[in-house]
Amino acid sequence: MQNKFTRNFIFIQKLKLLTPENWLKCNFDSSDRKGNTTVGVGWIIRDHNGKHITSGNAALRQVRSPLQAEAMGFLQALQVIWIKGFRR
Repeated sequence: MQNKFTRNFIFIQKLKLLTPENWLKCNFDSSDRKGNTTVGVGWIIRDHNGKHITSGNAALRQVRSPLQAEAMGFLQALQVIWIKGFRR
C-alpha cells in the first residue's frame, strides 16, 4: 500500500516524463451537483519539474450540464494562463 508521499513522488516523476522542458502543465477539474446551476472549478499550473507555479478556483453560475461545467472550467483556467502571460 502506498502512502501519500509515495503517491505524490510517483505523480511528480510521471509529470516530468510527460511535460517538455520549459513548458507548463495545467490540470483543471469542475464539480457539479444535480439540480444546482452553480459549479466549482479549480486549476493548478506546474512547471516541467512538477513545481507549483499558480493555482486557483472559482464558482460559476448558470451552468446547465456536466459537459458545460468542464468546458467552463477549461475556459476559466485558460483565461488565467493567458492573463498571467504563460505561452508554453
